[in-house]
Amino acid sequence: MKGRIVWVFWLVVVLASLAATASYAWLAMNTTAGLRGLEVELESDSLYLEISADAEEYHKSVSFSRPAVYSLDENTSELMLVSYGEVPLNGALLIYRTQLDKEKASDYGYPGGVFKEGGYRLYRPSDSRIGGGKLNFVEVTDTFSVGQSVVGYYVIGEYATPYPTASVADRYYYVKTVRDNGCVDYSCLGNKFKLGERLAGRKYWGYASSTSFDSSESSNIMNIVSMDTPIEDYCLKRTVFLRNAVNTEDAQDLRISSISISGRKSDLTDAIGILFVAKSDGRETVTKVYSHRKHGNSENFDGLLFSDLRGDTSEVVTVDIYVYFDGKDDNAHSRAEFFTANTVKVNFSVDGHEYNY
Repeated sequence: MKGRIVWVFWLVVVLASLAATASYAWLAMNTTAGLRGLEVELESDSLYLEISADAEEYHKSVSFSRPAVYSLDENTSELMLVSYGEVPLNGALLIYRTQLDKEKASDYGYPGGVFKEGGYRLYRPSDSRIGGGKLNFVEVTDTFSVGQSVVGYYVIGEYATPYPTASVADRYYYVKTVRDNGCVDYSCLGNKFKLGERLAGRKYWGYASSTSFDSSESSNIMNIVSMDTPIEDYCLKRTVFLRNAVNTEDAQDLRISSISISGRKSDLTDAIGILFVAKSDGRETVTKVYSHRKHGNSENFDGLLFSDLRGDTSEVVTVDIYVYFDGKDDNAHSRAEFFTANTVKVNFSVDGHEYNY
């Protein structure tokens, strides 16, 4: 469901910790980050794993700050609900569309330009944020009555084979959604892809509209706003940089070891989602998505980022963190309240340092 949520979301994010086991003679780092609205403070009390806000200077503490209050005032911003989907592994679609007049309607099973059972599916165009025009297509066949004019509506066709990569220049690519009632909709992914750019399996982010206040109707058509990651207005983004300190050896299993959300529970608490994107030179980017409703306090969350982390400052891992409210969650449209006050704690861990004392 599309909506605007006032961001009064108090966060405390613990961004890194190494837990010593009985075989290790040292206690490792505990790095904490506190987000106050849009203010972030990070602290470290260990030498082994360092943290930075800019990948230039590494300290035991770093901080970010921006205006921390989001309200209904017209001079401030609001955070909008967002959800994600994934392009099928066989690829995205190219479609062709035909707008019906009386003559063309007959060719598609509607003689005289009026509706009867058994004709092609009918569509109306709707706005596409990422495409910049009326490039989404919503099926409306089930809204027609026999004898009603179909002139001006569209028939949509798909090219036979999906495209795992962008193989045709300057064309709009699509994904389709099948609603609970069987209607098939087409969401535009945009046309800004480079030839050969991968499409299959990529995430897309956007919002959908619900016709019922009591249901998010998560199968409805999504108006896509971005590829891969959510954009400003739809998330709170922060970035940290992690590395092993000087004179350390390689570590193993850099991972998100736990996530917990506490504080005042509201209709929005279960709608909290967090996207983690971890990057390091020479490695494939790793993406993890945490859902509070699905994962709870993360016991079932697979947070492994990289199987090793090179020592002695020789590798820097960048972790982009996107906190958002999932518009597909049934509670995302909050029947009772639009405010939440929660604490989000995220622990990163590594293993494998062993020093002789």
